[in-house]
Parts: sequence; C-alpha cells; structure tokens
Amino acid sequence: MFLGLEGFKKFIFNFLSSCIPRQYSLVQENNINGKFDEKFVLTHKGNLVGAISLSGITYSNFDKEEVAAQFLYRTQALNELIDGVTLRIVAKRRNIKTQTIYKKDGVSKYAKKIVNAYEKNKEFYITTYYLIIETKSVNIKGLLEKWKAKMTTDKYVNNDEEKPLKDNLKNSEAQKTGSL
Repeated sequence: MFLGLEGFKKFIFNFLSSCIPRQYSLVQENNINGKFDEKFVLTHKGNLVGAISLSGITYSNFDKEEVAAQFLYRTQALNELIDGVTLRIVAKRRNIKTQTIYKKDGVSKYAKKIVNAYEKNKEFYITTYYLIIETKSVNIKGLLEKWKAKMTTDKYVNNDEEKPLKDNLKNSEAQKTGSL
C-alpha cells in the first residue's frame, strides 16, 4: 500500500479531528483567574473583585429629614473607603410575566372572568442592584504572594519582622564559629 495502514489511520484521524469544532476554555474568554474566597475572585491583573446584592428601602417613603439623614449615612460610608478600592453599581432589570388564574369557590363566574382577564399575562419588571468592589492597584498579587509565603513557610521569623530566617541563621552561625 502507498501510505500503509498506520499512515491511513493517521490521515483519517487528522481529517476527522479537523471536522470537530475547536473547544475554548472559559479562561480564554474572561478576566477571572481564580476564586479567592466565597465572595471575591482574583483577576488576571491581580485585582480582587467582589459583588454584593443591595437591598433596602426606597426613599419614596421618607420625609425630608429622613432623606437627609440617609444621605448623611451614605456619605459617611463612602468616605470610609480605602483609596485603592473602586465601587461600581450595576443594575440588572428582569422582565417577569405572571400566569395567575383565580379559581376560588363561592365567587361568581363573571367576577372570575373579569379578574382573570386583568391578572392573566401580566408583566412587570424587577430591578436588582449590585455593588461591585474592585481593587485599583495591581500590587495585590505581590501582597497575596507575600502573605502566602508568610503563612505556609518558615521564611520569616514572625509576622512583624521582615527579615528572612536565612539571614538570622547566617548571623547565628557566624557568632558560633567566632566564639569557638
């Protein structure tokens, strides 16, 4: 044979594998590097990003004094933020359709028809707000690596000192050899 059995198998395999669509990893399509903890993810740039769902009360129920007090609380909360943190508010609006049909006993059939005509296929919108918290600087990666090194190795004497343990060992060995 011209190609041989192995060459023919390789040709068929290459032909069939070229027909299969290429699969991409989700990592290639987004900026997420990994999960930091339950509420934060780590991006490829080394920033921490977290999201919190906002819920609360509307200002429409407040009078002027209560609105001013809430504004003061919000201003104080925003002033307490660290300079290296960015806040974003994202609004997600969803369309909800209801299929409510009332089938109560003891109500006239005409009342049921009228109520069902107004309640059937009713749609409304729900808006959910999310607070996105993100670090600005890319130095978080180095900070996390340093924190990991402190927690997992004996490289540092304690968390307060920044002197590596190796330097302390060299100094103690030099003192031992000098005194003998």
